[in-house]
Amino acid sequence: MSPASSAKTPPSDDNNSAVTQVMDQIKALDLTKYPQDVADKLKDLQLTKYPADLAKKIQALDLSKYPAEIANKLKSIPLGKMYNKAVSGVQNLYQDKFLVRKYIYKIQLEAINKGASDIFLASGAKPSCRVHGKTIFLEDEPKLDTKVLGQYLNEVMTKSDHKKLTENLEHDFSLSIEGGYRFRVNAFAQKNGISITMRTIPNAIPTFEELDLPESLLKIVDMPSGLVLVTGSTGSGKSTTLAAIINLINEKYNKHIITIEDPIEFIHQSQTSLIEQREVGLHSKSFANALRSALRQAPDVILVGELRDLETTALAITAAETGSLVLGTLHSNSSSNTISRLIDIFPADQQNQIRTQVSESLQAVIWQTLVDKKDAEGRVAAFEVLFANTAVENLIRENKIYQLPSVIETGVKDGMLSMKTMTNYLLKEGLIEEATAKKLMDRDK
Repeated sequence: MSPASSAKTPPSDDNNSAVTQVMDQIKALDLTKYPQDVADKLKDLQLTKYPADLAKKIQALDLSKYPAEIANKLKSIPLGKMYNKAVSGVQNLYQDKFLVRKYIYKIQLEAINKGASDIFLASGAKPSCRVHGKTIFLEDEPKLDTKVLGQYLNEVMTKSDHKKLTENLEHDFSLSIEGGYRFRVNAFAQKNGISITMRTIPNAIPTFEELDLPESLLKIVDMPSGLVLVTGSTGSGKSTTLAAIINLINEKYNKHIITIEDPIEFIHQSQTSLIEQREVGLHSKSFANALRSALRQAPDVILVGELRDLETTALAITAAETGSLVLGTLHSNSSSNTISRLIDIFPADQQNQIRTQVSESLQAVIWQTLVDKKDAEGRVAAFEVLFANTAVENLIRENKIYQLPSVIETGVKDGMLSMKTMTNYLLKEGLIEEATAKKLMDRDK
């Protein structure tokens, strides 16, 4: 894949010469002539290798505290021009020295240290990341271009992944970097060239307590079979919730667990259960193929990363009916909407039969979303939980799904939790603002 490159022009020889002269002036200073604190600052300047870093350090100095001969010398340096010229060639420097991966690694670490959930590397823009739901630019970095991002993908993708990117102009894969950090990556083409989005994956699988999941979700761990759906928007923590559930089953029971993901996110190790993880595209052609095969692999638990199409959804329902506990995800904004979407995947002439199957196999629906905390950085999870009971089964079978919110409100003894109750709890605990609570309630209507 080689969209038109817009690589920047390296600094000219005249610019390089000017920067060298500045470096030489700084290195020529006799530090013994100055007070210790001044000498330490100047020593740091002398040891700085890159012009862009030198310019930034000089700009940060309070020159009023320095002797006039030094202050005047430093003031005479065209810092803005020097910095701009230096960073304009930094990507070419990394490209020429085959240090692209190291350059991107620096960006990844900076974003991780900010607590980023996502990292965005887009041709024609500065690197950016999403922190607590807000996208921020890494202002100290130069704009990225297709030449650099293409080189990076050449280094980190397998030949198979790169072929799929070339053929489809977009591709998902997983990535591990030094330090044990992992990402779910999507590379794609856009009008300015290549872009890469990286979703950070925690090193350790979080526990129920760490995620502050509703206690009633522990019931899912003990379920022998049936269909459990975790729903919400992209980035709401569905995969993390599922990972915590799978991990607890893995610790508590002697079962055979198969996960089907695209790509594999959390890495599970067999504990008291045998757990096998399969990645679509790497270990199977599709979700449907892997799920069809899983039916012949004697699984107790099957995790399906996403119910994307009719065939995968039909197979998931069948697996749940035939004795496996099937955990899957959908994108929706309420428990009742999740069930409607599940049934609407099928043609109209099949929906009555599917309603009957879903009413008999569905065990639980978890809808989750992340909202801003009050007076603090970060977000807090809000949940709606539906568990199957006789009333739920009848409403699904009779196509009265619109009445499910009322059943959730009155189903506390069965472990159900309405978004209204959750919102009131977060408000009472002082975790969210009134305005945030109103938005949550509006979404629940």
